[in-house]
Amino acid sequence: MQETQSPQSIESGLQRRGRYQRRSLEEKARIVARCAEPGASVAAVALAHGVNANLLRKWIERARQEAPPPRAAFLPVQVSPAAHALSASPGAYDGVVDVELGGARITLRGRVDPAVVSALIAGLRR
Repeated sequence: MQETQSPQSIESGLQRRGRYQRRSLEEKARIVARCAEPGASVAAVALAHGVNANLLRKWIERARQEAPPPRAAFLPVQVSPAAHALSASPGAYDGVVDVELGGARITLRGRVDPAVVSALIAGLRR
C-alpha cells in the first residue's frame, strides 16, 4: 500500500504530494520562458528542472493558447531603384529581397514570388 504525504512546500515554489510535484504558475512560466531562449532544447530544460519533456510541451502549448494575440508591427522597409524590368511571369520579379525579423535574416535573389516572401515572414514570426 502506498503511503501518501501531506503537501509540503519546497523552496523552489513546488509542492510534493505523493510522488508528484505541484509547481506554482510562476515556476511553470519561468521554465517555459527558458525554452524560448535562443538555442534552448525542451528536453534539456525539462531534464534540468526535473520535469517530463512531454509535460513541459503541454505547458508551452497552454502558454501559447493563453497568450494575447500578437500585435501587428511595422517593419522597416528600404526601397531601392529597380535595377531590372518586370519579369515575364506574373507575380515574380528579378531582384533582391532582404528580410530581417527577430534576429534572423534571409536574402532572396533572382525571381522572387510574393507568396514565398509572405510565407517566409510568417515562418520567421513563429
